[in-house]
Amino acid sequence: MKRCICFSFVILVITLLTACKGSDTYRGAWKALRGDGQKFELFFEENVVVIKDSIGNEERVAYKQNSVSLRSHVETYGIILDGQHNYNIVFPSDGGEHKGYIETTDHKMLFSIARDKYLTYEQVHHSKD
Repeated sequence: MKRCICFSFVILVITLLTACKGSDTYRGAWKALRGDGQKFELFFEENVVVIKDSIGNEERVAYKQNSVSLRSHVETYGIILDGQHNYNIVFPSDGGEHKGYIETTDHKMLFSIARDKYLTYEQVHHSKD
């Protein structure tokens, strides 16, 4: 019993220490396509995401990761932007970790994302490329 409690405590501490930093899974550069076709580039650093639009305007926004989920081979990372806006970064089971999408917590898609090209939501969610 004592060993189980100690193990649970260690897992809790590790989770709390890593929960605030962005995951290596989504850190780095992404091509992002909004539902209306507008193109962006996103760059996730440890605690900041840089959002660049198609004409070169940049915005740096602080974020914290607040959750991680793996269900039916779908990876989901919860993030909070500027301490107030909650989003999910989702990697579908058929896409690996090189393509996914960003959605609101009520599952409205904001961006489809891919490492090396702009993809639509349908391409991210249903294709094997």
